[in-house]
Parts: sequence; C-alpha cells; structure tokens
Amino acid sequence: MSKPYRSINTKHTFRFFCFLAGAGITLILLAMMPTSYAFADGPTITGATDITVEATSTSGAMVTFSVAATDPVDGIIFPICTPPSGNLFALGTTTVTCTVTNSVASTTQATFGVGVVDTTPPYITPPADQTFLSTGMLTDPAGLVLATSTDAVDHNPSITYFPTSFAIGTTTVTWTATDAAGNMSTTTSNVGIVEAVMITIRNGATVVFSGAVALPASNAVPVDIAPTSTSSTVAVPARSLLSVLETLDTAQNEFAITDLQYFSSFDSFFINCITITDNTNPLCGSWQYAVNGTAPSVGTDHFVLENGDIVFLYFGSPRQVLLSTTAATVSIPFTATAQKYDPMNNTYVATTGVTIGVTQPDPDNPWNPIEIATSTVDVNGQAVFILNAVGTYGVGIKEDYYFPLTTLTVANPISSSGGASGGSAGSSGVSVFANINIQNAINFLAANQNPDGSIGSSILYSDWAAIALSAAGESQAKARLKNYLLGAGFNTDFGSRTADLERRAMALMSLGVSPYEGTQTDFIGRIVSAFDGTQIGDANIFNDDIFALFPLLKAGYSGSDEVVDKTLRFIISKQSANGSWDSVDLTAAAIQALTLAQRVGGLGVDLPSRVDSAGQAAKTFLRNSQDQNGGFGNNTISTAWAIQAINALGDSVPSWEKNGKNPLNFLASKQANDGGMEDASNNAGTRIWTTAFAIPAALGKTWEEILSGFSRPAVQTAPITNSQIETNNSTTTPETATSTLTILPNENATSSLVSRLPEQSATSTAELDLPVGKNGIQKISAPQTIPAAKTKIISSSAAGIEKPVENQKALASSPDTSRINETSKLKAQISAPLVVKNINADQAAKTIFYASGGGTIILGLYLGWKFLVKFLF
Repeated sequence: MSKPYRSINTKHTFRFFCFLAGAGITLILLAMMPTSYAFADGPTITGATDITVEATSTSGAMVTFSVAATDPVDGIIFPICTPPSGNLFALGTTTVTCTVTNSVASTTQATFGVGVVDTTPPYITPPADQTFLSTGMLTDPAGLVLATSTDAVDHNPSITYFPTSFAIGTTTVTWTATDAAGNMSTTTSNVGIVEAVMITIRNGATVVFSGAVALPASNAVPVDIAPTSTSSTVAVPARSLLSVLETLDTAQNEFAITDLQYFSSFDSFFINCITITDNTNPLCGSWQYAVNGTAPSVGTDHFVLENGDIVFLYFGSPRQVLLSTTAATVSIPFTATAQKYDPMNNTYVATTGVTIGVTQPDPDNPWNPIEIATSTVDVNGQAVFILNAVGTYGVGIKEDYYFPLTTLTVANPISSSGGASGGSAGSSGVSVFANINIQNAINFLAANQNPDGSIGSSILYSDWAAIALSAAGESQAKARLKNYLLGAGFNTDFGSRTADLERRAMALMSLGVSPYEGTQTDFIGRIVSAFDGTQIGDANIFNDDIFALFPLLKAGYSGSDEVVDKTLRFIISKQSANGSWDSVDLTAAAIQALTLAQRVGGLGVDLPSRVDSAGQAAKTFLRNSQDQNGGFGNNTISTAWAIQAINALGDSVPSWEKNGKNPLNFLASKQANDGGMEDASNNAGTRIWTTAFAIPAALGKTWEEILSGFSRPAVQTAPITNSQIETNNSTTTPETATSTLTILPNENATSSLVSRLPEQSATSTAELDLPVGKNGIQKISAPQTIPAAKTKIISSSAAGIEKPVENQKALASSPDTSRINETSKLKAQISAPLVVKNINADQAAKTIFYASGGGTIILGLYLGWKFLVKFLF
C-alpha cells in the first residue's frame, strides 16, 4: 500500500514563495549594481589662504582669521587650527595648520602662512636749531643735540645726520631715523657756527678763565665803552680785544675788570686791575696780553681780533732776566739769561735778540737807571758778566726799559784764613760752595719735550726724566710726560729686558702711578716672573737685580719674600773684594738698594749683618774713588748717583770734600748756560740723560724718596713659595709641590708643580723667549687657563718623575654592556610611534556592501532549505 502524501500547509507555502521572491529581487539588484560604487569625497576646507598683517609691537601682532569646512555628509563643520585665530603672532611668517574630520572619520588638512611685517617708518622729531662757537670747520661738535625717534616695533631706531662737519655760518642738517626693519624717516634742522676766539686769563698757575668766545659780526658797529668812574664813553671796534673782554666780563662770574683807565694822550685804554672771584684783593698794574704767541704793540682797544685767534691775558712780566746767582763775587763771572713768558705753559723760556744790562739807580732820574755794563745775548739768550766792584745792582732787558729788574749783590771773595767754613781754598784762597741751578735744569728738560709729551728721542730718556721731574715737584712738563707714559704702552718693540721693566716701573711709581694696575702692564708681576729662584732676569749681569729691588720694595714686598731674599743674597755675592760692583755708578745704585731693603725690613736672620757689611765696604770704595775736583770719575752720572748713595747712607754731601770741592760743586761745574748738563757740543740725548740724573742728586733725594709706595693687591701673580703650598688631605695620593707652577697638558708633569690642581681649571705657564742682548734669553712666564684635567699628579718614587694617574672612581668597575643593550632596545620599542596605515574610504565602503549582500544571500538560502525540509519531509 502506497504511503499517503502529507497535507500541504497553505500558510507555509505562501511564506516560501514570498521568500523566493525576495531572494530573487535581491539577486536581480546585485546583478544590476555597477562594478564601481562612487562614495562621497571628504570635507573641503575654505579660507586657508596666506595673510599679511602689520606689526603693532616688538612682539608682533594679534591676528584673527576665519577658516571653515563643508562636507557632503555632515554639511558645514569647523576645523581646528594651530596656532588658533586671535593669537599673538611674532614678526616673520608663521605656518598655521588646520585639520577637520567628518562623522565617517574622513580627515582633511590645510596649511597657510601668517606673515607679520614692519613696514611703518619710525616717527622722527628734529632738534631745535643749534649754535656753536668755532674757529673753523667743526666736525661732530660736542654737545650737539640729536633728533629723537619713536617706533612701535623698534624702541631704539638709529639716528644719523648729514653733513657731519659744519663751516662758519648756518648749515641745514638732514636727520634720518632708521628702524631695525630698514624703514626710514627724515627731517631737518639748522646748525649755526659762529666765529670765535680762544681766550685764557691766568695769574701764574691759576687759570681764571679759558674757553671759546664769540666774535661779533665783521660788520658790527663800534661799541661805546666808559672808563671806570667816568660817564663819558669812547667808541672802540666791536671786534677789539677790549670789547670782547667787556662782553665776557658781563657773561661770567670768574673775574671782573675793576679798574679800566683811558689815556687821551695815547688815545688808548689801559686795563689796570682785574679782580678774580676767589681773591679778595684785585691784581693791578701788570696785566699783559699775547695773541697767537706774540705780544702786540698796541692796547687792547686797538687790537682787532680775527676768527681763530688764541689770546692769553696774564698777570706778570712778558720778559725777565734770570741770574745764575743773585749773590755774585767780585771778579767771578756770572750768567744772565733773557727769558720770555710762555703763557700757554706758565713758564719762562730763553729768548734772543735783546740786550741785557747791569744797572744801578740814578738819583736824578729814577726812570732811567745808570748802565754799568751791557751785553747782547747769544743764541741761548745768555750773557756773561764779571763785576769788580762790591754793591747792589739791577739786571734787566734794555729794550724793556729795564723793567722789571732782577736784584744782584756782589761781594768780595771770602779768604780761607778768615775763618770761612767752606774748607780749603787751594791756591786761589777762595772756598766756593755751589750747586746746579735746578730750575734751569728743569727748563732744559722742558725745552726738549716733544709735542706728544715725551722727552728726547728715546723712551729711556722719558723714563729718567719722569723721575727727575717728579723729584722736583709739580710742573706742566711733568703732567705732559705722565700723560705720554700712561698712553705709551709697553710692547715687544721695547721693554723686553727686565731692566726696561724695572726702569719703567720706577718712572710710573715716581709719578704716583700703580705698577700693578695703573697701566695695561702689571710691571711687578712681570719682574717677579723673571725670578728664576736665585736672581732676577739675566743671570750673567746684576744691574737688573739691583734695580728690581726699588719697585719691588716700594710695591709691598719685603725681605720675607723669597724673591727679595734670594735677590739680595745674589747681589751681595757679586760684590768685588774692593767693595764695588764693578763701577762707581752701579756701586752707588747698590748702596741705595741695600739701604732701602734695611729700612723695609723682614730680612732673614743672617742678612742684616751681611747687608750692613756690604754697604760699609761699598762706602769705602766710593771714598777711595772720589776725584780731586769733588766728583767721581769726572763723570756726571757717576757723581749724581754717588750723591744719592751718600744721602742714602745718611752722610752730608758737603762733608765729602776734596781739594775744597764736594760732589755738588762738580755737578755745578758741568752745567751749561742753557741749564743742561755737559757742554752744548754733546749730543742732545746725552745731555737730557745726565740732566735727568743730576736733578734728584741736586735736590738731595734718593730713589726711595722719589718713588711712591703701593700695597700688593689681594690676588698675586708671583710664583708660589714653599710656605704657600697647600696639603690635600682628601686623598691618599700626595700632590708634589716645589717652587713654580707648571702644568703641561698631554705630557708627563715635571717636578715644578707647586700646588694641587684647582677644581675647575688649572694655570699653565707659557714661556716667552724675550731678547736681553748679548747675554742670552730671558724667559718670562705668562699664565694661561686650561681645562681642568680629571687626573691627579703623583710622584713616581722609582724614577722621580711625576705622571698622571686616571681617576680611581672611573676605573673602579666596568658596566655590563649586554644589559645596557637590552635596556636600549626596550626603550626604543616603548618610544617607537604607532604606525597606522591609510585606508581609502571608497574601497572600504564597497567591501562592506559586498560582504553584507553575500551574507544576506547565504542566510536566505539557508532559511529556504530549512523550510523545504520541514514542508516536504
């Protein structure tokens, strides 16, 4: 019997056909889909365009901008920009980056530049019109007020002007302000230059007034001036000296013309009295004036000034006579020197072309004295007279009508039998005590002073002249020489010998200038650096050791310092058996050095007696070396230095007499009529040199007295002595020390190390070979800084050589390199940035669509199969 068919469920059948229909439609749609599906693009950014704005300050400018984005999916969206809008942007160009992402993670980025520029010129304000006094073309005048300028970005724009030189009259000046960006602004103003003269009013060394004074216009009308105590006036030229002085009198308070007289017979004014503000009493009767170095022959009211004239109005005599002695002896010649006043330097200098007369008053005519003797002057402005009558005389210049007169007294010679205290007179029966004319000697040095302030043709003349002028006191020649030496420098062209250093140090110290820091050269440091542990400078000579003691002992050193102690011993060791150091002059210098060391003190236990013995032996040598003419070696220098040595020993120079003459008499005999030592036939250098040595001797001053004293500075450049060696207790490795610090980098250290290395840096010694002449090379150490070495210097007991040893901590252990490598790899992994691949949005969408459609079909087939199984079976 056949199996009966199951009854068909109408509901299920309907569902089945509906499913099939749906699946069919899906397949049809899939079949109809194009192979390339176009998805919408990402967001689009707008407004990201370059911007340029003007800076508003040195920081830049606040900048705002508007950037937006549109998207097919999300519509209008707003990017994020860095830096953001409304921020402060610095000068220059800043790149702004804007980024936007839509809802389906599609990102768009755009960049643009924000340029902040400064194109605005600065604001410039001209100065007011200005006027200056000048005797000619004026360049960059002092006190010129500049234009001013402001700028929003550059707070200090530069100011320039053109022209920079101004002629007499009015000049239009163009001022330019330029900011840092190169923007410029200009404006103009006027600078006027008025003709002027330079006027100086002085009373001896006192300068009452000095400065430029404006001249009236060349076509100015005459000025009416009234004499003192009268109401009537006299017309004088507007540019006359008197008119300009009257205007100056009204404009300032330094002086006042208090007695102005007018003489109608001469049709001329006479300035009788001027009262200086600081003085109670007026100065009357002797006011003189000079214009451009010449004394005019007319009164101040008749001398018309011109632009650039240099005027001196001074109180005193325009010329005078200087006598070699004001107390002459019958039949003994004396010298009279005609001099004219130099108002610029306040000195009298020799003059020529005049006649000097020796006069006595005429009772019947006081205005015309009786001429006893007259003589024209020679090329040096001098005349020699011999008077045979006792009396009082007046000596003056005939062309000046014997005004003023210098008083001279003439006496009979003093007989040695008459109880004169001057000593034996020899065959002449006259005992003469004389000294050089110190003022004449000083004038001689001043006459040989160059325009730059130096004296003579060699720098060594200037050094010794500085000591001489310092011994004599203050003078303009000394001041000018000091300025020269302060600016002269001390270079390798001159000054390589230690003796040169010592001489310059003495010159500066005599002028009151510190040898440590008064100039660019530390003279004491360089002298000390020439000390080799036994002596200073060239070991083959000892003059540089003798002269080293003067600056050292006057600069804070004493016998307790090794450099002084050893140098003294070296000097004493070089003394000859006859008590000398080869010559009279060096022996005399050594006596001064030894006595100075005794007075400073600090000598070693055995040195005081040795120094005293050496000094006494040297004194005996000098006594035995004195000549019959009172001098030493018939030599000015030797005699001058011997006089200083005698004074250093505390002896009386006049007591050193031979044949009725002492060393000062000898010096006086060597002085020429022009004030210089030696005959005028000698070359100028020799005469300057000997004159410079003679002046301190004639003044009775030693070098110790002439040189100013100075203290040692806190930080010394001197080599470290054994007493200064530090001990390092922080390590068991001793650091060797001897006498001189010398650290040689990259080489084995030698035995000259003096102290342990500093923590941060060390000092090495570079030896400079400097020539000292035929005796060889003098080495001067110049400190220089080198980086601190990570080493310690230890002494090798086996070889006696110091060598560097590596830092023990650095050698204590070695790191595990394998563990370091593992750690490095781990750090690299951790710090590596995450890398994300770029995925195309359209491709991703298609992939997702196809996967979804395929999945739908598979699901439909599966459900259909399940339905058939259930329906049919």
